[in-house]
Amino acid sequence: MTINTLLPNPPAPDDPLKKSDPKKYYQDLFSSLEQAYFAATTTEAKLKIQIARDDAYTILTTITQAQITQDTTGLDAIQDTVTKNNAALEALQTEIGGLVNDIQVAADVEIAIANVLSLAGELAV
Repeated sequence: MTINTLLPNPPAPDDPLKKSDPKKYYQDLFSSLEQAYFAATTTEAKLKIQIARDDAYTILTTITQAQITQDTTGLDAIQDTVTKNNAALEALQTEIGGLVNDIQVAADVEIAIANVLSLAGELAV
């Protein structure tokens, strides 16, 4: 069960009809994971969140650099990282409610993860 099922009107991921913005989605994910890190209840929870946060930062940095240089090979180079990160994010999405006590922080993380997962290979400069 995810935390969004506990909220009366859980917010939906961004409108899928809008053009997705990988940089925004990863920035939102990074920010929400930062909040979750400080709201985490145990050292183990902090470690899980930090690993996801580090991966999000790496991907966000690569996207930013690729956009600056218009270098699509930079994005191609991180596809393995993105794939591994997505698998870890799916697991974290189901666990986050047990890792932090703040329901809103957990919901924010779930939404950010849903947005990132909705990209499904759409990383583009």
